Amino acid sequence: MRRPIFLLLPMIAAGFLAACQTTPATSPPATAAPQSASATPAPPTATAVIPATVTLPAATVTPTATPLPSETPAPAVTATPDPNLGVGATLYEDKFDGARWGWTYQDDAVNFSLGNGQLNAVMSRSDAFWRISSGPDFIRAGDQQVRLATRVNLCYDADEYGLLFRNTNSTSGDQTKFNGYLFKITCGGQARVELLRDSVPSVLLDWTRTPAIVAGAPAENALLVWAAGDQLHFYVNDKHVGSLTDRAFADGDVGVYLRDRTNGGLSVSFTGLTIKAVTLP
Repeated sequence: MRRPIFLLLPMIAAGFLAACQTTPATSPPATAAPQSASATPAPPTATAVIPATVTLPAATVTPTATPLPSETPAPAVTATPDPNLGVGATLYEDKFDGARWGWTYQDDAVNFSLGNGQLNAVMSRSDAFWRISSGPDFIRAGDQQVRLATRVNLCYDADEYGLLFRNTNSTSGDQTKFNGYLFKITCGGQARVELLRDSVPSVLLDWTRTPAIVAGAPAENALLVWAAGDQLHFYVNDKHVGSLTDRAFADGDVGVYLRDRTNGGLSVSFTGLTIKAVTLP
């Protein structure tokens, strides 16, 4: 709330006094004879002194150095890991013709069957989690290069398929649990790496979109893993898509992976599997 402001202006009174004085009349005094006044010389006029003009030295201008533009160092170029480093003898090769391993498996959601020199996998449901058909357990490899060739027949962007390696199966009742590394891709062109412990996944390398993957269907993609010790490198169609360091599992067998996330009907044919030894110098 604003309060009114009152200004008190004092009244100024001025008194004016007039003094009147009466002089009595007298006879005028006699006039004195004028005396010759001696002239008093006027004092000399002082001459103004004009100060001399002072010339100031010219100001010294200090040149300002122009800073040179700083050079931005070029970013370090990381060399692409060589997928063939230390690769040697072939440990196992399967043409999916049934000559070395059956691979067949079927339940209410998936059917893995051999035919025409390939392992054909079809999922009939999209709500049944994922399925794996594991390979021969007599081939256990640690330092290895694994190549899995695939052909996609029918899929949608979110559907997944891939490769399990360094896997060790464990059985609980009538359930098989998987322990290993899973390298998988989607039909939409993304790649991911997971660690499985008793079939429970944890992410090691999250979804990464890469042009290395031929998306859609029909399409052919070759998945490759180079593993030596705790160093793991991942490739699709011989193009590097990611690397990581992990020592959870040292060796194990392999398997193929499938998951329908869309409408059911995901169909992938696995056409070749090759495992080679890796020996570092």
